[in-house]
Amino acid sequence: MAKKRSTKRRAWNKGIALGQKDAFTPNQVKRIRQALARRGGGGLRDLALFSVAIDTMLRGPELLDLTWIAVSDKKRTDYIFPSRRARSSRPMTVRQLSRLLKVWIAEAGLNPKKYGHESLRRTKALHILNGTGDIETVRALLGHMKIESTARYLRIAKQSDPIAVARAFDI
Repeated sequence: MAKKRSTKRRAWNKGIALGQKDAFTPNQVKRIRQALARRGGGGLRDLALFSVAIDTMLRGPELLDLTWIAVSDKKRTDYIFPSRRARSSRPMTVRQLSRLLKVWIAEAGLNPKKYGHESLRRTKALHILNGTGDIETVRALLGHMKIESTARYLRIAKQSDPIAVARAFDI
């Protein structure tokens, strides 16, 4: 029996920052939209994709599975954001969205390593929470079952113990 040669392979994620990416600030959203608008007609699809992603707070696959809604020369079953492959009847992949997003972010002068496709979903949810303080509404908008999931998703500090808070206020 031949001896198996052991070779150490480098981990695919060594040196790569993993985990949650940042949400965009309103100013950053504006900068990215302006960068895409400067492209003219060629950037229209990307501008629409970015805006729909921010406004709907859909997950990547849900966003990319949207079908054509308005009147157009496409069939009703066509995707709004199709794959770039020739004659493809499939939606754009989340990987394609991630690649596009990195280009958009770089065009806006931001660091692409700080943001990912989930940043699109997280952005509006975080701004609604910051504006209203209503985590229950944000939980419902994101479709989470538990508030704890929403807090973790938006990187909100752990909720305080209600009894400890009540004891801190003496009247």
